[in-house]
Amino acid sequence: MTLPSAAFTRVAGSPAYAWNGVEIGTPVVFLHGFGDMAECWFGLVNRLQLQQPVYLLDAPGHGQSPVDHALHYIEHTVERAASFVRALQQPVLLVGHSMGALEAMYLAGDLADQVQGIVLEDPPMARDLTPWRDPALFAGLFGFLHSMRTQDFAEAVARARREKPHWDDIEYEPWVRSKQIVDVRVRDHFAIHREPMETTWGRIHCPVLLLTGAPARGAIIEADAAAWAQQQCPSLRVAHFPDASHDIRRDLAAAVAPVIRAFLAECSSGTVSDPTGTGVAQA
Repeated sequence: MTLPSAAFTRVAGSPAYAWNGVEIGTPVVFLHGFGDMAECWFGLVNRLQLQQPVYLLDAPGHGQSPVDHALHYIEHTVERAASFVRALQQPVLLVGHSMGALEAMYLAGDLADQVQGIVLEDPPMARDLTPWRDPALFAGLFGFLHSMRTQDFAEAVARARREKPHWDDIEYEPWVRSKQIVDVRVRDHFAIHREPMETTWGRIHCPVLLLTGAPARGAIIEADAAAWAQQQCPSLRVAHFPDASHDIRRDLAAAVAPVIRAFLAECSSGTVSDPTGTGVAQA
């Protein structure tokens, strides 16, 4: 597997994480989506070229992080990440994808004095969370993981390359490996929303960058949901990528990375602005 230009060191723990070894600057903590792991951020991190501490956390039951099966999954996940962030003892920035983006939203509210800004890549966010409580939805997710676990690794990577030829080369191996090693016992306590979304948004006051894709291609957030989120959270801006699926950063890496890099730089310097004047940018 090709590593990003800044070599990462794996650190065991709860959570386990990968670190770029940099100690000076505002830390950026990356929170992956369901079925991924720390190394699934290598593609974006390689393009961002951040000159500050970067931490890539494994969610419980993913990568090298153990899971406590006695706990509600999202509470377990947020609790571990919050402990990690608190231990840094300085302001941080968060970048999350899907489940990890929802986790970043909770952390922004729980650790309001420490989180300076969050980037949310297509989180499972909606005014009505009823569909997200449908057991059939999660049965499908875990069914997909089971199918990945039964495939030969090399064959699965080759298939991913054929089906997603537009991804950066660094993406394929961790994408496959992460799904083959998920502790599928997390399904026994798997629920990802802990409260109504209005409550979550109402607790967020730091700058927020929401990345959205095309629902027709598999993205989660509809245009009306993004508009509703902006009404709930005045500090939110939207960057819409109409040609992207749920994997926005992977599908359009060259376009997404500069948007995230600029936002993180603004948050670090305290000069966040909305250059479009509308809160919505088309990319």
